[in-house]
Parts: sequence; structure tokens; C-alpha cells
Amino acid sequence: VDQRAIENLATNGRRYINFTLLDSATTRDNQPVLGPAPTSGLNIGGQRARANMVSIDGADAIDNTINGVRATLSQEAVQEFQIIKSGYAPEYGRASAATINIVSKQGTNQWKGNLFAYLRSRNGSATNAFAGEPNPGDTRTQAGLTLGGPIRKDKTFVFLSFETNLRNSIYFSQIGRNNYGFTSVANPFGSGTLLLTPQQDAYVRSAPAALAAPYATIANRAAQVAIFGNTPGGPTAFGLIPNPLPASFSGLSTEAGNYKTTEETYFYSIRLDHQISQSHNAFVRFSATPADITGLPSNGQNQLTSLNGFSRTTNNSTRDIAIVSQLASNLSPSLLSEFRFQFARRGVGLTTNSTRAAVEIPGVASIGIEPFAPVYRTEKRWQFTENVTYIRGGHTYKMGVDFNHLPVEASFPLNQGAVYYFPAALAVDNPLIVAAVTPAVAGAWRSSGGPPFKSPQAS
Repeated sequence: VDQRAIENLATNGRRYINFTLLDSATTRDNQPVLGPAPTSGLNIGGQRARANMVSIDGADAIDNTINGVRATLSQEAVQEFQIIKSGYAPEYGRASAATINIVSKQGTNQWKGNLFAYLRSRNGSATNAFAGEPNPGDTRTQAGLTLGGPIRKDKTFVFLSFETNLRNSIYFSQIGRNNYGFTSVANPFGSGTLLLTPQQDAYVRSAPAALAAPYATIANRAAQVAIFGNTPGGPTAFGLIPNPLPASFSGLSTEAGNYKTTEETYFYSIRLDHQISQSHNAFVRFSATPADITGLPSNGQNQLTSLNGFSRTTNNSTRDIAIVSQLASNLSPSLLSEFRFQFARRGVGLTTNSTRAAVEIPGVASIGIEPFAPVYRTEKRWQFTENVTYIRGGHTYKMGVDFNHLPVEASFPLNQGAVYYFPAALAVDNPLIVAAVTPAVAGAWRSSGGPPFKSPQAS
């Protein structure tokens, strides 16, 4: 994928790696998104998205702990990149799928620069159809610059690049839409209203009063507790039994609505190239990418991300730096040596927006602490590579050594907050119901067609 394609083809979010999708063997990864363990996002040749190797200027750019991808470079700093799917040389090992080799830009004998900015403001966009509100906030900015040229003509060159991604918007949550599937209906057995599903309302109106009245009472109380429990003016005891709600309980109404999400990411890089002699040239590149994202949803429990509450989101902070150097030497007309060194450090911190246990209510809400968090991890990389190429007649021989030392410190307390799963529906003769209303009443409800209780009522 050359410079012309990178500069002119459209890409969402300036993620130039997605240009690999131009290859017919590449598809987007459709596995669950895990906040603490993102993948490359690409399935190449039918392999997993963690089976790819990514390198920049020949130096590994892989997060080895999770087999994901470390921060790369600004799109403006990329000269080209290769997708090597098969038959690649041993120096591109450690990948069962494909190798993506990125080549960074270098300075030339002319000073050249580039300044760019992209702004997406809510005031210049149509309202998102899924927002559920008339004027949702959404401002995104991507801006940066490059500058390259000679420090000493024909000898020493420099190339600088900077890019920032800033986002201040909302994530659209479906929690609470259509009142959780309930409607407020007049109470046929007294004053006030009842909170029932349309099917429950129809049953209450058609069944004998001796069955309909206790059914309506339990269904309404359960719905009221699920939605308004422990909120001002809401119930303070369970709907099925008179026990008080624990202090940690809060109704689904506290989780309803959209929530704010932000991103602040920076890409810095500087590359120095020096022609030592006609036979020797070297470069050194330094890159740093600090990034902070808040309100990051995941679907680690295979839930719909649109049903995540803010409490189920995480905040991701990464600090990624890399120093890469190379010395290329033509030792003779038929002998080439390439020596590379890299030091890289990646620090990851994933914090939660809740300390309560995770709760899965099918089709309604996913709330509470993210089970795959918190995470605190630091991975360092010391890499030394030496490749020697020898040409003799019509044959080329290549051999080399690649050494990586990867000290890692990690804290990953999985499922520390527990995960509670509730059924999509609870039958009227479920043992929990039977224990509260007697088997005779529960049996009569079932024989008369009493609809099951919805998942919020079951929770």
C-alpha cells in the first residue's frame, strides 16, 4: 500500500491499517471487544486477529502480552506498508496469519511540511437517529503537522510528525427506551396505576379477579422495584417479599440515558537519518503516543453495547514509547549487513466506572463493574536484530539473529466484582414464585395463561 493510496483513499478515523481490507483475504474481526485486550481488528487468511505481526521499520510493534498492536504512527508519517501473507522470510516470523510491515517517512534535501485539521462539530451534522435526544453533543478533531528536510544536505536529514485525536461526544444507550417494555395502566382493583407489559395488562383484565389481583400486585411491585428501587420516592423493599432492599441496590432508572465519552490521543515522532559514508547509513526514530479514553464500552459478556450503562464502561489510559535505530552497511558489493535496536515501553491502565457487581438483564441492561477490569500492565521490549545478506552468482543467502527481552508486570483481577445473570423471563410457576404465593395460586396462573414476568421483574 503505497503513498498515493495512503494520501488519497478514504479511511474512517485515519486508521491507515484498515487499508489492508483492500486485500480480498482480509476481513474485519467480529469477535467480542475486550477493553483490556484489543486485537489488531483484522482477520487475514481466516486466521485470528491476534495471529498477525506488525512491525515499523523492521522493529516489532506488537503488544506481546495480548498479541495486539501497539501504537503506530501518524498517517502523515507513513511512507508505505506491506501485507505479507505467505512465503515470507524468517525475519518476519512469529505470525501464523500475516505480517504488516510499516515504513516511516524520512527527510529529503528539500524542506517540506504539511499542516492539516479535520473538525466534525454537532452544529454541522444531522442528529444521529439513534441518539434519543434532540441535540446530542458530538465534537471530534483530528489535527497535526509534518516537517522534513536536511540538517546537512546529502548527509543528515530529519522528519517530524505530530497528530492529535480529540473527541468529546456521547455514547447512545438504549437503557430505558420505551420504558423498559412496560406501560402505565389504570389499576382495576383500586386507585393509582400499575406498571405492566401489554401481555400482563391483557391477562389482568381478562382473568378472574381472584387470580388477576395478586398477579397484578406482584408484577407491578417487581417492575417498580427494578426501575425505581432505592431512588427518591421509589420502593425500599423487594416486590415479592417484604425484605428491605440492600443499600447497594439502585433502580435501573439511575442507569438510563446516554453517557459522555471522550478521547485524547497524541502521536509524536521524530526520525533522524545520517549517511555515514557511501557504504554505511543509519537512522534513529523516537515515537511516543499518550492516549486517554473515557466511557469505553465492551461486550466481553457478548451483550449488546447499546445496552451498556455508564457504570459498565471503563477508562483506558496508555503510554507508548519506542526508540528504534538501524545501521545498514554494504560490507562488499555482495555482502549487506542490517543491525537494528529497539527499546519500547507500553503502560496500560484500565479503570472501571463502578465498584458494584456486574448485572446482566437480557434485552434490558448491562450494568455494574466491567468483569475484565481493572487492569494495570507495563510491558518493556529490548530487541536486537542482525541480518546478513550474501549474493553469490544467481543465488541470495540470508541469515540473522533476532533477540527480544520482554519484562512484563501485570495486575488483572478477573471477575473480582462478580457477575449476576438473570433470565430473559420468569415463568409464573417458577419455584421462587411458588414459594411466595403457594403452589395452588401459581398453578392457577399457569393454567389460566398467566404470562411470564419480564427480565427486569425477575431481577
